[in-house]
Amino acid sequence: MPPRKHSVARNTAAMAVGQVGSKFLLLLSMMLLSRYLTDTPFGGLMFAAALGQLLWGIVDMGVSGIVNRQVSVKPSSAQRIFSVALGLRIVLFVAALGLLLGISAVSGAEPWEVLFIGLVGAGMAFEAVCELHFSVFRARERMIHEAVTRISAGVVSVILVILVLRFDLGAKMAVATYLARSLVVVVVSSILVYRIFRIRVVPSFRFGSMWGLFREAAPLAVMALFMFGAQKLDNVVIRTMLSVEHVGAYQECFKLLEAAILIINPTLIPGALFPWLCQSFASGWKKARKSMAQLTQLVVGLSLLVSIPLMSGGFSLLRFLWGGGFLRGVGASEMLGTYMLVIASIPFFFWLVALQGGIVAARRQRVAAKVGLTGMVVNVVTNLILLPRIGLMGAGVAVILSDLVMAFLFYAALSRKRPLPVFGEIWKPALAAIPAAVSALLLSGAHALVRLAVPALAFILVWLPLGGLNMLRTVREDRELCEGSG
Repeated sequence: MPPRKHSVARNTAAMAVGQVGSKFLLLLSMMLLSRYLTDTPFGGLMFAAALGQLLWGIVDMGVSGIVNRQVSVKPSSAQRIFSVALGLRIVLFVAALGLLLGISAVSGAEPWEVLFIGLVGAGMAFEAVCELHFSVFRARERMIHEAVTRISAGVVSVILVILVLRFDLGAKMAVATYLARSLVVVVVSSILVYRIFRIRVVPSFRFGSMWGLFREAAPLAVMALFMFGAQKLDNVVIRTMLSVEHVGAYQECFKLLEAAILIINPTLIPGALFPWLCQSFASGWKKARKSMAQLTQLVVGLSLLVSIPLMSGGFSLLRFLWGGGFLRGVGASEMLGTYMLVIASIPFFFWLVALQGGIVAARRQRVAAKVGLTGMVVNVVTNLILLPRIGLMGAGVAVILSDLVMAFLFYAALSRKRPLPVFGEIWKPALAAIPAAVSALLLSGAHALVRLAVPALAFILVWLPLGGLNMLRTVREDRELCEGSG
């Protein structure tokens, strides 16, 4: 008998705890490292982490989304699709890591930078392999196991960093904690996926099967590469046109954006809400249109709930997180402007993730590659134009512009044949944002934690009574109706 599915509320809570908890623990480890490493090695670590996340996208190649969708619709195919996807991922892992190290070595990078890139890149590639395990957990609606895996890795990361600091093991051992953390993810997730679902972690290297899966995922893969490029190639441009220390300063801002993103991606999309979204599109356009409108209201609300308090935190929050040397040699006004622009991009990115989920659920992923390419070009060109003129703030402008362009292109693709009115309930989070913004202005001189908590509470007290989370009840009712008819 297959394991019982957990409720949407339980899955959402598990994903949120796992994602936010693990990100907090990783952020804590980086906060410790920011105080241990000097500006240059810290900037090198942040640069390696950015390239490592790009490597993650190459190894994933959009296959996780296909695995999630296929196992959601046909659970009996789980072992076959998992083994084929694992074989494909191992091939991409070896090829991509070798290519990244080769390019780094011949591009004039210092030997210590190549080592940093290799250690962090290998760790990110291992985590990309584990994303297959997480796809099974999500498709079978048992997200608690993903949460356990992520929290375990986060705890190990903090412990290892503390040991590095306690015994003063140096920058290289500090960077090696990334790889050690990822190995924990591999071991724990492999054990769980077998014990719970009896899926053997055995790769299949049949060329025909791997090629077929790769072709199906190719549009998503190209889009993922371009989207990762849009988010990570700016670090290459910053390092080239400014300095590696500027990369460190920019990543201090961007890490908060990445932490915020975990609330929706992959917690909700392609997490707890993705099976429901796929079923909505399979039920017809009327149901799909209603579901996308509800999802838009939810993600806009969540994005404002996060971005307004983070903007309120400002310099106080950056100093609290990264220590007194958080400027990394960047001017104060330039750093603050960059931070505000990066945080202002959160609503656009949340909406982008929701629309991307709709594109996959509607099986229109072929448009994704063009959208991703457009976003990458907009980001890189904007950086090339603005970095020499306004410094690091140009990177913040590029993030907003590229996310906004990609979101509207996805929206246009979804509504190309039939209208897709998704903004009917946007007034709810917009109304809740007013008291949150007012409280943030009134608390400009308060402690960073107070400036985070009060605007968030003000937003919640208005948004929830307006029905901000009513969509979760709709998802539960739809699933109960589906199970009852089955």
